[in-house]
Amino acid sequence: MPRRSRNIKPNTEILVLRSEDDFEERDFSRFHEETIRILDLQALSFQFLRWRPQRDHYDYLVVTSPRAVQSLTQVMESESLQVDEVVLIGKKTMRVFKEKMNRRFWKRLHTVDEANRRGILKALKGAEGSVLYPHSSLVEPWLVAAFRKSKLRIESRIVYKTRVMALRRRLKNLLSGDIKLPLAILVTSPSLFAALQASFTPEELRQRRPLFMCLGDTTSRFMRKAGFRVRKSSEASVETALQELISHCKSAFRQIKPATHGRKILRSKGHRRK
Repeated sequence: MPRRSRNIKPNTEILVLRSEDDFEERDFSRFHEETIRILDLQALSFQFLRWRPQRDHYDYLVVTSPRAVQSLTQVMESESLQVDEVVLIGKKTMRVFKEKMNRRFWKRLHTVDEANRRGILKALKGAEGSVLYPHSSLVEPWLVAAFRKSKLRIESRIVYKTRVMALRRRLKNLLSGDIKLPLAILVTSPSLFAALQASFTPEELRQRRPLFMCLGDTTSRFMRKAGFRVRKSSEASVETALQELISHCKSAFRQIKPATHGRKILRSKGHRRK
């Protein structure tokens, strides 16, 4: 359990790191609080690549993100691809897959909870045959290594590139010239934490001692391995994690009279809300 920052006080900023597609789908305006300012900052963008599978048929397809689904839809427009069983990570990936992929493309569907990504290996335990694994340039190496140790013949393909965006200058704009890190940060993926590490030195991160809230076991392990104390959300939901983080911050200054400056959400410059 993380140490409570000594600096948490009224008007505390919470930094929400989000990826490019999250801006199109989420609205945190209902989380306005008199004592909380939410800094809504895009940290990742994506570039989809042109690619073709090496085969027309695979025994298994492993899909770990909605963006991999989007890449597959582009391939399906020009390729005749058939899969016996699809293994999906998380409810969002499953929803996007069912919405965008033709039912004739696959025979069976299996979903693994996002909070237990290693459930992929359990779902394929003892299986044999070919596996297509489309993924980001920031692939999880343990998964590829585990596949290669099994009896499965894996085709691991980078189908989109993840670009980590510089955060320091854009955060400075949000904070009117103050480049200090906010006192509380919500991180929903290892890639988003990597974006934070790329913009701030380890000394800066530890000196500021932000209160980290993360989503899922994978992100928690990644951050703890990097040497940071982190609080893991009890639910695999961004909205729930943000509410838990807000509640934790408020409890830290419950005895302090709240400010009356009004409610506000700050968004990074250059982002236009649709």
